[in-house]
Amino acid sequence: MGNAKSLIMKSRIRKLNHDSLAALEENEDIDFNRHEIEEWYKEFQLHLDKGITKLTVDVFKMIYNRVFEGDASSFAHHLFRSFDTNGDGYVDFKEFLVGLSVSSSHNTDKKLKWAFKMYDIDGNGLICKDEMICVLKDIYKMTNAVVNGTLGGPERITDAFFEEFDLDRDGKISFNEFKNGALTDPLIIHLLECDPDP
Repeated sequence: MGNAKSLIMKSRIRKLNHDSLAALEENEDIDFNRHEIEEWYKEFQLHLDKGITKLTVDVFKMIYNRVFEGDASSFAHHLFRSFDTNGDGYVDFKEFLVGLSVSSSHNTDKKLKWAFKMYDIDGNGLICKDEMICVLKDIYKMTNAVVNGTLGGPERITDAFFEEFDLDRDGKISFNEFKNGALTDPLIIHLLECDPDP
């Protein structure tokens, strides 16, 4: 029975056409080679119903809940928002690939812009304490992190970050303040990589 289901799933998977594949390979925001793009496309399609070409936030949450021990729903919502670059409420394959590339990039500037967008929940170009605390709480919930004395909880981490890097003391973190803070103390970025133990 399992083999029959697997065969049905495999038969449903379409291949990327040559032009689409070439365009994705040439996209400067995508750091994957042809083979990796094709493999990610197969994986992407496994989560779509027949005839559907984009991921919804609910499917995105379901995928992340399979990967992590804790409840990843809230964090997956933040991640979905950062992947959905055109704001249409869906993640198409190109957005998916760009999101994966940027979130795993070794390019510091790309990674910091992505991380800033993740913390900037309302998209106003500034991070307030409530936004940072919200994202950090969701990371802790997803990873089943236990708040320890050294690292502290989301509130403590946020207070320390703002104390150190909110240079104009306006109660908000601009991208430049965030970048300075993340380069000086990479904990905030490290936590987005979903490892609560630096």
